[in-house]
Amino acid sequence: MYLTTFMRTKNMKQSFLKSLLAKLESNSFLVFVLFTLAALTILVNAPGHITSDPIYQLKEGRTNNFLSIHPPFMSFMLGILDKIYPGYILFFLINISIFYFSIYLLLKDNFEYRKTTLMVLIAICLSPIILIYNGIVWKDILFANLALLGFSLLSRERMNIGLVLLTALTFAAIVLVRQQGFLVVACGAFCFALREPGLKKTMRVFRFVGSLLLIFALSKLIFLMIIINGAKIFDPTFRSGLTSVLLYDVSGIAYMQGPAILTEFAKAGVNISDYMAIVIQSYSDSRIDFMQFGSTTYAVFDWNVLTAQWLHAVKEYPMSYLIHRLNVFSWLMGFQDHTQCLPLALGIDGPIAIISELRLERINYPYKSALWNYAKTFFHTPLYMPWFYALIGGIALHSLAKKFALPKERALFMLLVSAFMYVGSYFFFSIACDFRYTYLLVLASTITILILAPNWLGHKLNLQ
Repeated sequence: MYLTTFMRTKNMKQSFLKSLLAKLESNSFLVFVLFTLAALTILVNAPGHITSDPIYQLKEGRTNNFLSIHPPFMSFMLGILDKIYPGYILFFLINISIFYFSIYLLLKDNFEYRKTTLMVLIAICLSPIILIYNGIVWKDILFANLALLGFSLLSRERMNIGLVLLTALTFAAIVLVRQQGFLVVACGAFCFALREPGLKKTMRVFRFVGSLLLIFALSKLIFLMIIINGAKIFDPTFRSGLTSVLLYDVSGIAYMQGPAILTEFAKAGVNISDYMAIVIQSYSDSRIDFMQFGSTTYAVFDWNVLTAQWLHAVKEYPMSYLIHRLNVFSWLMGFQDHTQCLPLALGIDGPIAIISELRLERINYPYKSALWNYAKTFFHTPLYMPWFYALIGGIALHSLAKKFALPKERALFMLLVSAFMYVGSYFFFSIACDFRYTYLLVLASTITILILAPNWLGHKLNLQ
């Protein structure tokens, strides 16, 4: 009797385990896990954390006056969504949806060792890098999530015309969110050109060029829609952003070499003594924000004067330029005191007058302190050091290269390549060491870990 009862109990346990494993293998369970993680992200971050940049962009979207140095797409997007529901919560929800939909696309088909990956997925999505950053209204997070979506779409084994157009629209938005977005687009077009085996080289070149033309045509169409909507764009050439880069370079070289290099500034009537006093007092390798130029030095912002001075300084002192750039980049990659590089933003932080104008001051963040304490425990770990993700990404590239012929591995490989190219461009363009500038590399490396985890862990975590 006892033996019979024992056997029945054993059979019931085995039946339950088989049922549980079957559920783990199903897409419906994957959807449940992703939905739960997305809901948790929304719950702890709602209605989204916001700083000065997106506050200005929200104001631009409401007024249709694009006066900052930011590309206008995100301001336009915030403005459109603000008309539907005031504030930035819809943007916050869309950004989170883009991320989790991308993960679903990567995990839903032809997936081995799902149980291991689900464990890694939960661990990654509960880390502050994913859990909290997806709740911050920054264009850098939108940019990274759009790149992830674009390459997730390219990972599909088959793409109909609808998916092709959606992919092209995604990459068109990428171009408009960040000035260096064309680097990601070029990698996406190259990935698309390699999709079908057996194509002749000329056909691949045609597909590469054709996809680039389609993406840039769509981006111009979106930009035209912004103009037709009545937007007043302060800087349609986006030259003002580059002005800060050139001025930072000149200041860095002058800090090392002294005022003798400032011949072009002197010709333009810049008060060199005042300029050098500002440079000596406030120049830093970590960020340009500390430097404030007054009326006697205002001519440094003249485009023709500044470019002439920059060319002179770089030509005459190339080693000083490279040292300056290397020091700035080392801050960006986390080799210096990375805690000074804005590793996190929670709640609302920005100009009080504009916050009041936009009626954002009454927003409550019940989990703000808890999130800060949670994230703070990781500040001095590699989790907040971009060089760590560069290391992981380099190892992942080697693993993915072995399976480059497969759509998913090829798409992830090109995502990582685009991330390295994008972050690498900051060697020449960085003006601050903010962690968010490297978020594309952080996200690409993290998601690659998710996909490669079963192989890297040797399948040890799989349930038998």
